Amino acid sequence: MESLSVDCLAKCLEGHLSFKLIDTLRGNDINGVRFMSLTAPVLKAFDFNLADILDILGLIAEINAGSKDITASISNLNSSTSKTCVRSSSLTQVDTESMQTQRCEKNLNHSSNAANSEFDSNGSSSEECDPDMIAADAILRSFIKASHLEKLSDYELLNSQKACLNWKRLKDAGLPHASKPNLAFPNSAFIPVDKENSPPKKKSKPQESKRKSRRQLIKVSESDQNRGNLSSSGGASSSTGKRSQLIKPTKDKTDDVSDDEDANNSIQEAISPDNMYKLPDMDHFLTSEELSKIQPELPSFDVEDILLNNDYGKEYVPYLKDGFLVIDKVRKRLFRILVRHLCFKYVDHPTKVTTPMREGLAKSLLVKFPQYQKVVVVPHQSAWSHIVAHFKNIFKRILDKLPLAERPRKGKVEKKKKTTTPRCEIDVETLRCLNNSDANREEIIDGMKKTFHLRTADRKNGASITELIEKYPHLKHYYGEVLTLEFNLMHPKALDMVRVFTPLIQKVLDKIPSVKDIKPKCGLDEMKVFIHLCSKLPHCIDQDANPRPVEEEIIETLQAGKNQIEEFIDTKRSRSRSGVQPYLIAIQGNCSKTIMKYFLVLDSHPMELGNIPFLRAADWLFKAYNVFNVHYPLSWRNFFRFLQTCLYGVYLGTEDDVIPTGQNLYAKLLSL
Repeated sequence: MESLSVDCLAKCLEGHLSFKLIDTLRGNDINGVRFMSLTAPVLKAFDFNLADILDILGLIAEINAGSKDITASISNLNSSTSKTCVRSSSLTQVDTESMQTQRCEKNLNHSSNAANSEFDSNGSSSEECDPDMIAADAILRSFIKASHLEKLSDYELLNSQKACLNWKRLKDAGLPHASKPNLAFPNSAFIPVDKENSPPKKKSKPQESKRKSRRQLIKVSESDQNRGNLSSSGGASSSTGKRSQLIKPTKDKTDDVSDDEDANNSIQEAISPDNMYKLPDMDHFLTSEELSKIQPELPSFDVEDILLNNDYGKEYVPYLKDGFLVIDKVRKRLFRILVRHLCFKYVDHPTKVTTPMREGLAKSLLVKFPQYQKVVVVPHQSAWSHIVAHFKNIFKRILDKLPLAERPRKGKVEKKKKTTTPRCEIDVETLRCLNNSDANREEIIDGMKKTFHLRTADRKNGASITELIEKYPHLKHYYGEVLTLEFNLMHPKALDMVRVFTPLIQKVLDKIPSVKDIKPKCGLDEMKVFIHLCSKLPHCIDQDANPRPVEEEIIETLQAGKNQIEEFIDTKRSRSRSGVQPYLIAIQGNCSKTIMKYFLVLDSHPMELGNIPFLRAADWLFKAYNVFNVHYPLSWRNFFRFLQTCLYGVYLGTEDDVIPTGQNLYAKLLSL
């Protein structure tokens, strides 16, 4: 039992534990030794529920008592090395067979070193000697050259075999599947198709020249132009120019529901295990029956049928029904299929689509695939409001392609704001003159609480950072304590970002190797994760904004020295073409890169934070943006919105709902 590897243990546990629990154990890298040493406190520490803990401990007890042998289902490695470990088909060569025999012998030796005498004849069977994996390997070698497979590691080869196995199971079950497995290999690695045995292709008219094909695209009727604008077929290639892309005629505006080019090729590229993932169990998720009972007056749609009737969408229906989520690129395309069905098949014209129709389509999507519910619960929002936000963006792009005469136009009426003069029993001038000593600490904090409504009115009237600090200088005293108090008064239900984000940062560092290649100037691992996550979110489209996160917008690194901070602050403000938002200054030692202390710069006022972790300093930086009512830095705008909604749980209004990409990014972090 102790000789079982992670994959062999998972194979042995089939039929004894649920598949979901087996996947969880596999994801935590549990092998035979670790499985037999599991205890209730360890399982509770990893958030296993009570039923799973009882199942695991009960199985371990039966194995120790000898009443159950989970290794009985494993085939005999010693007797099958020369028979079942032959992974090549009739098309493979002798060198391929010898390479496979070496792999099986390697796994046999590895498993037999720690096995006891009883387990010698029925040792742990690796996935390479499994009959299903043998068939998958034969499929793999029918598409990929043997010379390329020899260069792969065991991990890469196993993933390719699993992709072939999934494709084979779909094909054998009669489910929608691609013409060949989706394999992430270059074109040179694929075995060329025999032209004599390949099915005949339809003859296409040869293109005489690029200029002639362009003329054919331009000579279309006005109705065809309108259909070309509404179509999402992607237009012509880059060589035909922008004009030909806009007016390319199509057979019918409802024939193609994809916005991407080369749809057939995209299908082959998209189906991959790396493009799909599953969320852990979410306590706040509703079942399909519970979702269907919410707002029953909304129209319903057969989302599964819509996707099955599309060449691209039908490839993902089996995975969606199994509870998988897909990456953003695939998700956006599937959503476009649904919205275009609503605009061009459910109604006659996109302008006839109503808000209840969009909400009904979003609700139907959640009822059919409940895994697309919100990871972050937003108060006073429907369960499918984030899906409606996705649909709204797609619908807007469809309307933008309509002729000007057909586009709807709606004007906005500005509402007059009522202004009132707040009153307070505390003398602000007396509070401002109090010395920030330990003796006056309680009096200052009590006075700041009682004058909170005055600062709220000042923020609504557009008071600047300098004006607020000059009127209430204690906002930058007591090492951020007053600043945190002000933020908690503004958002009493806000979460502690540091406690929520700390375990997620460690997961990103451990499971995403590319993050370690990021080299920020401050050298902090947390900053590497910040830059990585920010790059996964949409950047600001402002002309002055940098498409990549600018580290200097939130943190500057200086060497320890006298009067250096004030000079640096003045120099940075003088060189900036626009306003400088609050940022951090990290003071490093002269002989090492260890950060000694942090400062929070508010306009020209440095606020000392002391020797604290970077994540806490970033927490106070975020709170400063909210307390002083200033914009987030341009290149970090969506990142701080992600922190605001997903990690702080702060929602300033309907427009500050969780951004769709932030919702998906948070879901991926939870799935790590």
